[in-house]
Amino acid sequence: QVRLQAAPEHGPSTDSGQALRLEICDDGAGFDPVAVQGDHFGLAGMAERAGIIGAQLSVESAPGAGTCVILLLGDW
Repeated sequence: QVRLQAAPEHGPSTDSGQALRLEICDDGAGFDPVAVQGDHFGLAGMAERAGIIGAQLSVESAPGAGTCVILLLGDW
């Protein structure tokens, strides 16, 4: 099951008054983000695309604990 949360109205205010937090979580098998390396470019590509639009991307996961991908756009 996947949880999708976008909360622009609940985030901290910015000079422009606009911020977005997008959080996508699942309750799957999870993984160790530190162990991801080699020819796998999915996480690196997502972080690069987030940076292009001025956002920050974080991935929280652990084996057996599911995964959350969090995108922050604006001043948090």
